[in-house]
Amino acid sequence: MSKLIKFVLAVLFLSSVSTGTAFSQSPVIDSVYYAKAVGGLINYYQNSPDKKLVLYNGPEHRGYFRQIKGFAYFDTDKMVNGNVLYDHVWYKLPLLYDLVMDQVIILHYDGLYKMSLVTERVDQFNMNGHVFKKIGLTNLDSKMVPGFYEQIYAGDSISLYAKRSKIISELLNMQSLEREFQSKNLYYFLISGSYHSVNSKKEMYALLGSKKKAVVVYLRKNHVKFRKSKEAALVIASKKYDDKL
Repeated sequence: MSKLIKFVLAVLFLSSVSTGTAFSQSPVIDSVYYAKAVGGLINYYQNSPDKKLVLYNGPEHRGYFRQIKGFAYFDTDKMVNGNVLYDHVWYKLPLLYDLVMDQVIILHYDGLYKMSLVTERVDQFNMNGHVFKKIGLTNLDSKMVPGFYEQIYAGDSISLYAKRSKIISELLNMQSLEREFQSKNLYYFLISGSYHSVNSKKEMYALLGSKKKAVVVYLRKNHVKFRKSKEAALVIASKKYDDKL
């Protein structure tokens, strides 16, 4: 973002010098003029070759062997329209989320191959109505690892996150090796700035405090079992804790 700001300020300065625009003109005229100018320059910057140098500098994504059953990505193995916050600038573009490598995959600007975005420079991305945020080392539960987490529920006093991942399992069957992508989801509450594992009913109830009884009653009344519908139960618990249900 710092490069973008410097770029905008530099062009505005040169423009004012070359056209003789005085910075002491009417504040209203100045504000309108510069708002339009900044908007235009940001649009130009994001669609210029410089943007390609910033966004398209990750390694090539070669994918996986076709013999492996399933696919490595979140929700679909087809590119879907999404939004990525990269170096503090939002970009709208087709993408995939690789759950094996925990990487955001895009098409190179020439359209010839897929590539991985530099993870350290991605803060957040959205796809198909799902919001993924990068969580670092601060206030992590001991069972968590830094990476991208889906924000399933964001409330006033509690938020629910899921760590989506896949592994490649191998099974020797009739003297042949079968390989398959297997999904794994781990869940965490964010309460008072700290993350807490909620991957068992015991862990969930231990964090609900005085709201535990209301959650128990609601889950029973609506026939929601934690073991069979863990994510649904956690969303209900989050909303009850937040007095939104």
